Amino acid sequence: MEYFKDNFYDRYEDTYQKTLDHMFECLEEVEPY
Repeated sequence: MEYFKDNFYDRYEDTYQKTLDHMFECLEEVEPY
């Protein structure tokens, strides 16, 4: 399967984590702890 053979998962996971970090930063600006 191309998805697993070409390491698409790793690339998407990295993008997901960066996006998640960015969203948490935005949320903290709007609603700090």
